[in-house]
Amino acid sequence: MNNKKQKPNLKSSVQGPLLSTSKEGITHSDDMKILIAGNGRRFNKSLQELLFVHNYESHVAVTEQETVTLLQQYCFGLIILDLKMIELHGQKMMEGIKGRQGRSKLIMLSHGSVFDEAVWALRQGADDFFRTPYSPDELLLSIQRQLSHEKTADTESRRSQAQLQNSELLHRYMIDNSPDIIYLLDQEGNFSFFNRQVEKLLGFSAEELLGKHYSTLIHPADLEKSRYVFSERRTGQRASKNIELRLLHKNNGTSHPALKKSDVDVELHATGVYKNSKANQEKVFLGTYGVVRDISERQATRNSVSLELKRYPAAE
Repeated sequence: MNNKKQKPNLKSSVQGPLLSTSKEGITHSDDMKILIAGNGRRFNKSLQELLFVHNYESHVAVTEQETVTLLQQYCFGLIILDLKMIELHGQKMMEGIKGRQGRSKLIMLSHGSVFDEAVWALRQGADDFFRTPYSPDELLLSIQRQLSHEKTADTESRRSQAQLQNSELLHRYMIDNSPDIIYLLDQEGNFSFFNRQVEKLLGFSAEELLGKHYSTLIHPADLEKSRYVFSERRTGQRASKNIELRLLHKNNGTSHPALKKSDVDVELHATGVYKNSKANQEKVFLGTYGVVRDISERQATRNSVSLELKRYPAAE
């Protein structure tokens, strides 16, 4: 008698269900079924084999029509969606998935840039997001978490999902309790994101600055210096690092002496953010990601040492 575990049929499963059985040969209930939707057949095959080895039942769709058909046939507990499918078939496909499988968990996979796609994925209601090549252990852990039926896990998952939707996954890349200011500029150099630290350091709330040009924060004497670094387009080793600037504080010019603070000494690190063009595979500039660190104490120490050297010059 052959007890060897049989591999799943890795062709599209639209014509009939593909059941990746457990070692005991028991199939899973509908809310444990997984749909893999992606146009890369080789990628789908490797992913389905990974799920098969770990006793998950999965179905594969490689076209929009196959995806729609399977969504009509089954209720999936989890959908693993390759973002290339959305690029090929558009927003209507995404709406179809959410409409037919509103209660399904959703993991999105990206083969390209991460930042902008991660933000977009959360806006679409994704429960998790991975860049390929992914870590199998991390993906399996996420799958286990998404399919868990334990009450405490489900409650925690709902709470986490709400938090992620509110922050649009930015908390994965921009930690809100960072001691540094973290910002994003759009292609025109206007602020599109700030973390909370901007209010602590400069007195402005993020809402006050969103949509405004970065130059509104630059000390007039440093405008020329900041022109090509604050809205950096370069990446990698050529990107701006350790650039010292002065930024304007909101309370500059206030009548209250205790609040009067004209500018803040900072150190800037910035890099361009790009995504691949669908048309010609060239990278498209999306904006600038930057980190601003307060170096006021460092500058005060420099100034103090400089003043002492002037007052007590070294004997010749």
